[in-house]
Amino acid sequence: MLATQLRNTSKSAPNIATREFVECCDTILPFFDHLGPVFHVARGEFQQKLDTLKSQSSEKPLLVDIVEADRRANRATVKNSATRNLHRLAAAILFVKLLFERLLSSAQAAAAEAAAATSTEDAAAGGSAAATAAAAVAAEAHITLREAASCAYEAALAPFHTTIVKGVVRAGMLTLPSKEHFIASIGESEETAAERAREVVSACQEVHSSVSRLFDGIEMPASSVWLWPRS
Repeated sequence: MLATQLRNTSKSAPNIATREFVECCDTILPFFDHLGPVFHVARGEFQQKLDTLKSQSSEKPLLVDIVEADRRANRATVKNSATRNLHRLAAAILFVKLLFERLLSSAQAAAAEAAAATSTEDAAAGGSAAATAAAAVAAEAHITLREAASCAYEAALAPFHTTIVKGVVRAGMLTLPSKEHFIASIGESEETAAERAREVVSACQEVHSSVSRLFDGIEMPASSVWLWPRS
């Protein structure tokens, strides 16, 4: 469902309809509930931001209409403006993309590790270089959900959070479920997860890139809230 909605939205790029983007985010946001309490709170914040776009979807049918209206009114970077909220929602999509990308990389490394296990003698004959490469593959293969989510958070969401909020989120990462539990909770199996991840990564990339281009020339500020971001 997530990959399908993202793919449908990406097809309309660069002229993404506001209502279509809202529906896409409505599909994405429940995903955060599967990442533990700290991201459940984040889901609520993103939902509030999405509501501002919903309220303008009839008057401004395209996302570009929203951004250009805020540009003209000099409110694109103002807290809780539709454009600034759109920017934060785009960051949420980037987070999802980076998370699934890392999990996919881990799955591919696990497959490589399994294949390498059948040729132990060849690896031993390769000396230290082969051993180093094998160790790197093993480390990637056994990455945890917390590690994958942490990397995605630092790249996509942390740049807009205050120091205190970043500390809260990083501490909250300790409550994330196991990778296996997460995969099962979103209705996938080890066998189907890799294919779905590829679809999600590709579609998220397309949507995020298209939305991000709308902000050309706009320098978005970080959140000014010290307890939990609402900007």
